[in-house]
Amino acid sequence: MIQSIYIKNYKIIKEQTLTLSNLNILTGLNSSGKSSFIQSLLLLRQSYDRGYLSRRQPLLYLGEEGNEYMTRSGFFSDIFNFYAERTESIVFDIFENENSYKFTTIPYDNIPETAIPCTLTTNDWEQSVLFSNRFQYLSTDRIIPQESYPKFVTGELLGKDGRYTAHYLDRHGRTPIAIESLWHPAALSNLLIEQVACWMGEISPGVIVETEEKAQNIELRYAYRQNNFSIKPQNVGFGLTYALPIVVALLSAKPGDLLLLENPETHLHPKGQSKLARLMALTAQAGVQIICETHSDHIINGTLVACKEMERGQQGIDRNNVHIFYIDKNDDTPENNKVTLLNVEAGIKIINPPKGFFDQYKTDIRNEYTSFYSSAKSI
Repeated sequence: MIQSIYIKNYKIIKEQTLTLSNLNILTGLNSSGKSSFIQSLLLLRQSYDRGYLSRRQPLLYLGEEGNEYMTRSGFFSDIFNFYAERTESIVFDIFENENSYKFTTIPYDNIPETAIPCTLTTNDWEQSVLFSNRFQYLSTDRIIPQESYPKFVTGELLGKDGRYTAHYLDRHGRTPIAIESLWHPAALSNLLIEQVACWMGEISPGVIVETEEKAQNIELRYAYRQNNFSIKPQNVGFGLTYALPIVVALLSAKPGDLLLLENPETHLHPKGQSKLARLMALTAQAGVQIICETHSDHIINGTLVACKEMERGQQGIDRNNVHIFYIDKNDDTPENNKVTLLNVEAGIKIINPPKGFFDQYKTDIRNEYTSFYSSAKSI
């Protein structure tokens, strides 16, 4: 499990350290730096996957045109902090399982290259979950509803946009899930395909996920327990298709895995968002580390409900295993963003949340009341 992430001179982040727990939720205003924390891990992982870190001169690979890259950042000038001196370096230091994985760029002329020379403190990649096959990333831009989906050629991960989810289900749907605490009470068995159907049923009641392997692809359809009709994904809206990779990733995880999830709430009704947050919480409590970026108060509230359930002695998540980070631009020091760790206190409360932390409803109501009161007073 990753204990902390230290970043210096990367994009909007001049210098920050995130101390992580089991479930880590990143939230805040747009363009405040939330994605930069996730992208720093993706940059390191894709550099490893492409063999750039094992070269005689290790390189950080920024990615080029191609959907299989986890992140594409352009050139060095695009990721170097605007306020940093030219003689400074970009630094990433991942502290994981008592080991430090430190990457420092070598100062050099800013030539337009997509690979940056760096120094490493270790080559012992086998000890890191970030560089193992126990890592899964699902981006905000997930695959849209369609009748059939591609097969994976190598590996058995879902793909950053979830494009291989149907193939994964077709191949592993009859396998029991590893974490017993994730078993849905309405499930007929502990098999992955049945568990996926029941948790997806929290979003659309009674839904069943069906897959069929074809010569070149995998067909996926949804059905409902009360009838025998199968429905193509493009005829049930975006919500189920966008949620399916998230649900499969969570239910397929094993203790010690690392999941990076961007905006799991996309296209979901508030109830579905809350239920998805609860599944995330149960998965994290079982020892899977989750780093999630979200703009949804329902994800936050669903997490807090899971904390309350644990406090009552029910299945949920220990509040000490939840870190909620509010990330914002810093008016006092514009060269660096501002990160506030919001601990969940006893009684399941977030004490003194910063301005901007899902307070828009109160702000709108207060402004509306003030406007009404001022108008009434002038009559």
